Amino acid sequence: MLSVLVTNSLRINQAHLLQLANIRLGEVSVLLNASVGPSMAQQDYAAINDVFRVSRRKEGIVYFLLFDQRRRLIAADGWEGAAPRKSGDVRIAASENRLDARIPIVLAGQVYGELLFGVSTAFIQDARNRLLRESVLIAAAEVLISFIVIALMGTWLTRNLKQLEISANAIFRGEYGTRVSHTGDDEIGVVGRTLNQMSAQLAHEMEALRHSEQQQRETASRLQSVLDAASEVSIVATDTKGLITMFNRGAEKMLGYRAEECVGALTPLVFHDAAELARRSGELSAECGRPVRNIEIFTSKALLHGSETQNWAYLRKDGTRLHVSLVVTAVRDQHAEISGYLGIARDITLQIEAQLALSQLNEELETRVLQRTSELEQANRDLAGAMDNLQIAQAELIRTEKLSALGTIVAVVAHELNTPIGNCLTVASTLHDKTMEVGQAFDQGNLRRSGLTEYIRDTRTGAEILLRGLNRSSELVNNFKQVAVDQTTDQRRQFDLLTVVNDVVALLSPTLRKLPYRLIMQVPDAIRMDSYPGPLEQVITNLVNNAITHAFDGKDEGTMTLCAARVAADMVRIEFADDGIGIEADHLSKIFDPFYTTKLGRGGTGLGLNIVHNIVKKMLGGKLDVESIYGKGTLFTIYLPLRAPE
Repeated sequence: MLSVLVTNSLRINQAHLLQLANIRLGEVSVLLNASVGPSMAQQDYAAINDVFRVSRRKEGIVYFLLFDQRRRLIAADGWEGAAPRKSGDVRIAASENRLDARIPIVLAGQVYGELLFGVSTAFIQDARNRLLRESVLIAAAEVLISFIVIALMGTWLTRNLKQLEISANAIFRGEYGTRVSHTGDDEIGVVGRTLNQMSAQLAHEMEALRHSEQQQRETASRLQSVLDAASEVSIVATDTKGLITMFNRGAEKMLGYRAEECVGALTPLVFHDAAELARRSGELSAECGRPVRNIEIFTSKALLHGSETQNWAYLRKDGTRLHVSLVVTAVRDQHAEISGYLGIARDITLQIEAQLALSQLNEELETRVLQRTSELEQANRDLAGAMDNLQIAQAELIRTEKLSALGTIVAVVAHELNTPIGNCLTVASTLHDKTMEVGQAFDQGNLRRSGLTEYIRDTRTGAEILLRGLNRSSELVNNFKQVAVDQTTDQRRQFDLLTVVNDVVALLSPTLRKLPYRLIMQVPDAIRMDSYPGPLEQVITNLVNNAITHAFDGKDEGTMTLCAARVAADMVRIEFADDGIGIEADHLSKIFDPFYTTKLGRGGTGLGLNIVHNIVKKMLGGKLDVESIYGKGTLFTIYLPLRAPE
């Protein structure tokens, strides 16, 4: 009988402990759902891991496995071996030492994932072993003591578990200020402390969540205001199934529907003509090799390319039609997953009508064009003849202009040669007279030492003057010969840019010395070019003459700057700037036109800058730009290849 009582007592205690464990398992499930749910909603996985780390104990919860809505593993703690990647991969063997549970994570009616966890049953085994040992020792009093212990334990557990249940339910209802008073060292106390920590953490996180939701509402409100402000375009957003989630004021204005009628109730298909949808569905189906219907008619291309632009006919609520250009864009979330689609439509009805009218007008004009073709052909022939004559005249004028510039250089060089040559003639005649006098004195025997010394001194001075004059003349002649050959033959050769510029400046310097204008040259050495030096010299000469003629008109002083720099391995930049009166905006676009000049009849031919433009673009293969601020000056920028085109 005693053994029966003992056995029955053990069985009752075992059943009671299992019942309490199941109650505890249910309450822990509620607590874990309340703790993990808000963090899952915010995707705050760090907070979830903190909850797992605090809650897991050797004699309590031994492992956690948390999966998201797609059944993918997002957090794990305490699991032995390799953690499963999906919830379908979980294989949990039954064990007497552990109770396993699988619960959904729910917040405000929304399921965010699934939680698997195991609770140790070691405390049940320990209690059963203690009862067995005590039953053997004090079998006579086992029944009474068992009833007393069970009653006390049941009362204690029931009271504390009830308190935990009440607190958990309060937290589940959102009363995060709730606290558990029992926080001893036993398991109930550990759960109580953990529940208090969870409650405080939840209160903090819920406050942050409310603040975040408020910010999101404000952001959504601002976004809606911005979208509503775009009243001239229709903006409609849908979810992945095509159900409308946003409908702005422009869409209401364009389609005649109210947002309340469309959001959550309609798809964009209601705004389209059925025949047009069927035609487009056939085109896409043939292209994709599979049926393309319903919302896929708009989204199939957007999924492939990110967006698609297509013209459609919209049907307003009152039945009227309008033509729109619709851009459909795929919207992705932070994980690059498609979360919906955005359609922006612009009314092009007037544009389509204008195109139709233009097409009709073009058809009418074709008849008139055919009627006038013969007249225009004859006029074109006449114009072609006139253009040939004009081109011949223009070529002749350009040649004359180039020869005129060369003639000016000849006159300048001749004038410059007169001075040193005249000085040389004067010195030579003086030396001749002195020599005759010394020779006569020598013949007569009247030559004195002082006279010979004076003759030698005068001869030395005269020789120095002769050498300087002749060197100057030789330099001028050499420069002139090089420039003249370059400008008359257009011969291609390799040359140093600094040398060519120096030659031109040397020939221009006599003219500049007579004028109150300065030319500053900043050209580095060792820029080798394979090009046409003659045309390049013509460009520099024309730019200087243009500045003298136009830029400094009416000014008593001025400065011209000629700079060059290598800007690439095969490119050089030449800049010619002046601080003159500049070019008016109305004239700036015409300065390179042939025969365009502001000084017609006052020495201007209108060909100087046209020649510059033609040489730079056609012969030297470069690029020419001009910038000018009226009243401050002008800048010509020339980009030339180091090797001119063949």
